Amino acid sequence: MAMNYKIAVFLSLIVVSLGMRVKRREGDQSPPGQCATYKWGGTSGVHWYACCNNCNRSDTSCDGKTYQSASDTKYCANCGIDTKKGNGKSGATYSCGGCQGQERSRKKCLSNLRMLYKIPGLCWAFAKCFQKKCKSQPTESTPAPDMCFNLRCDPGEDVNNCPADCCGNENEKCKWSQSNTCVPKCCSESTCCNDSSRSGGLYSLKIHYVSILSIMMSVVSTRFNV
Repeated sequence: MAMNYKIAVFLSLIVVSLGMRVKRREGDQSPPGQCATYKWGGTSGVHWYACCNNCNRSDTSCDGKTYQSASDTKYCANCGIDTKKGNGKSGATYSCGGCQGQERSRKKCLSNLRMLYKIPGLCWAFAKCFQKKCKSQPTESTPAPDMCFNLRCDPGEDVNNCPADCCGNENEKCKWSQSNTCVPKCCSESTCCNDSSRSGGLYSLKIHYVSILSIMMSVVSTRFNV
């Protein structure tokens, strides 16, 4: 029994010394907004690739994409999780400017000047290039939290995108409070919520109607000699 244990330890040391993969915990991933390069993974056991965690970002269109060369196999899952099929050894994480920065980095590393990276066996060169280009990308801005309905018209808010907080700036009588069920549709108008302005508007409408009616009667009288 003791001999079998020693043999198992000896074999595991040989595997590590040869740089081969050992079984690890599945589901490794980088923090939100970060990427990680994985090596000694994939179906070949020597493949290099990168996974990026784009969950809860302003742009999630590229989430789950595998950044690599010389292979079309998908090794990254949603939120930059390294899958069982990938099972690579992760290194340090780095930012890449969100989906736009990741795409720019990918294109630069697969440009005509770097066609050699597409040759099987040089996937490590693409992975190193991707990481280097990512580090030069502008930092992705974190989306501002939604501050609407805090009874304060914050920067970026107006009567259109947050009437509850900003309509009070146009008319104090339209100021929203947490006890209100809704904000009047006319709240962006300075005369909204003003009873006198509404009655005045109705009076103006009546005068306008009478004026039009008088003109029509005048035209009819002239036309038919009434």
